[in-house]
Amino acid sequence: MRLRQTKRRGFTLIELLVVLTIIIVLTGLLIGAVISFRDTGPLTATRTNLATIKKNMDTQWKAIHDKARKETIPAGVDSDILALTGGTKQDSAYRNKYVEYRLAQAFPTSFSEALNNYQGKSNLVPFNGYVRFLNALGITAANVGSNTTPLEVQQCVLLLLALTTGPENTGVTADHWGNSAIMKQTVNTPAGDKQVEGFVDAWRTPLLFTRNYKGTALSPAVLSAGKDNKYGVDFATLTDTTNDARDNVVVTTP
Repeated sequence: MRLRQTKRRGFTLIELLVVLTIIIVLTGLLIGAVISFRDTGPLTATRTNLATIKKNMDTQWKAIHDKARKETIPAGVDSDILALTGGTKQDSAYRNKYVEYRLAQAFPTSFSEALNNYQGKSNLVPFNGYVRFLNALGITAANVGSNTTPLEVQQCVLLLLALTTGPENTGVTADHWGNSAIMKQTVNTPAGDKQVEGFVDAWRTPLLFTRNYKGTALSPAVLSAGKDNKYGVDFATLTDTTNDARDNVVVTTP
């Protein structure tokens, strides 16, 4: 008996439906993974960069804090500190105010603070490295009051300077962080807008910096705006708002 072999032509309807179902399921899983990565990828990158910034900032912060606690307060500076505290050299407020001044000198939070004497006292001078940098842009103590650079841009630029050229800099250059943490920022100058590097998060939004977080003095914090472009703090005072619970806010405490 000769067996008859028949050639199979194509897929059956059921097989096609099964294949299409599998493709649809896999596509859905892929889209879900892409959406998930789009949300978590920048957050992970931001956390990594903030951790690096935190480590370097804490190193410099602690060095300045510890030195200010022990060093002899220079003549002239001591009289200005006494004038601010209204006490005597034996009072704890005397040394605490000097530490506060030295940290403000090292970590200014605005161009005005970086250029002007601390609380208007003639001997409590700003760090010359910041003065040179801003003066090179044409920004001086005389014209900084009319500068229109947004506060968050001022802070992200100054924070980068603090960690690269500050009084107790860690020796880490801007190249250490790379393009994922640093981006050119538009700074207003008398000669027009100029581009200056500053710290940003993975959403390319400038990082905020404060020396006094949540009402606690000398408690430094670096804040990311996150994907919703909201910092979670009042913009002028950096105090809490209803958006404070976001998990990519990093508080640094030496």
